[in-house]
Amino acid sequence: MSKKYLWFALVFSLVSFLFCGGVWLYQKSQTEDLMRGEYAFIASKNNLRQIGRIQMITPESGEINIYRRDGLWYFKEAKDYFANVERLSTFFKIVNEALIERSDAVSAADLHHMELDENGMILRTYDLNNQLLDAVVLGARLDKDSIYMRPEKGKDSAYLIGPVGAFSGHPMDWIPYPLLAVNYDRIEKLIIRRHLLNREKIEKRIISSPAMRQFILTLKYVDYSGLVYKEDVLEDNTLSVEMHPIEVVMDNGLIYALNVYRVQEDSYWLGITLKADKISRAEVGPFIAQNQKYYADWLFQLNDEQGRILFNL
Repeated sequence: MSKKYLWFALVFSLVSFLFCGGVWLYQKSQTEDLMRGEYAFIASKNNLRQIGRIQMITPESGEINIYRRDGLWYFKEAKDYFANVERLSTFFKIVNEALIERSDAVSAADLHHMELDENGMILRTYDLNNQLLDAVVLGARLDKDSIYMRPEKGKDSAYLIGPVGAFSGHPMDWIPYPLLAVNYDRIEKLIIRRHLLNREKIEKRIISSPAMRQFILTLKYVDYSGLVYKEDVLEDNTLSVEMHPIEVVMDNGLIYALNVYRVQEDSYWLGITLKADKISRAEVGPFIAQNQKYYADWLFQLNDEQGRILFNL
């Protein structure tokens, strides 16, 4: 072969190599672009109302299971006690909104650095028929809003997802706290079925009315025995539902808007909305923004005694 043809073949081979390499890099970048911006928990997001069990396994705490039965959420490892609404609300917000920010090919050393090996938390979600939806390993945080993730059965890729808030596999974080604990000394006025009671009238009613005394005592510690999606109760046309509104206005302008429901005359449910009075203090707005998400989508089942007290006031 002459030098002329040899040189031509060499140049052709080099051009072909660069072209193929460019195509491969382009396809790779396109694949990563397709991943970036997608929802991290797509199966759970698409079946959000059908999630029936949340399972978490951590090296420190072992396995915990939060499950749904007859519309209510329970914590299996706490003797089937009711689950913490704040944690549940945070969890559902995360699986509904978390996005993939970056995807990377990784080695075993990378997985260890990202805590996506045996140091990570396994998170699985199941539907109401106990069919697996998502199964991932959650690792180290890159910052307060982003965390590393990989598929439970895949070790070749890792994803940075966010915003994720606070995933927790610690059992104590899933034990419920009081739904409401309103300090009577800070109540400025009450609006009960659209009747306004200022502080002076409240104090007079406490003296003359056992029902008002019970109401004030109940507000100090409102308990709940379960929770359901608000829409599941209110959109069910087969149920007989009555509702009585109560607004509790605090001395800083924070308003607890309580809708007390009686369903089919034998169960009581509470819906909570946080609002601000026109002359509320500066701290009220941030408090509402931080806490309203815990109440927004839920109705809370009250025990019969507290339910009757709130409903009948």
